[in-house]
Amino acid sequence: MDAEDQQGGGVKVAIGSGVAVFLIAAVFWAGATYNRVQGIETQLGAIQAQISKFGDFQATQERVAEQGRRIDKLEEQFNRQR
Repeated sequence: MDAEDQQGGGVKVAIGSGVAVFLIAAVFWAGATYNRVQGIETQLGAIQAQISKFGDFQATQERVAEQGRRIDKLEEQFNRQR
């Protein structure tokens, strides 16, 4: 082998090593991104559950308020009848 062949082989090895490093970095980056997305989805699921509970709580508050109004009306009717 002459010097040019050795130099060309060295360039190929350097390019191959660079590509391999890039691919490994890309795989790690993709894995980290996937884990972040999974974490965000988990947090959003928890937030959605809390919002749902708040909606249930709000509906319960409205029912309690309506029952309170009904009780007030019945008390007024009772007091008028006395």
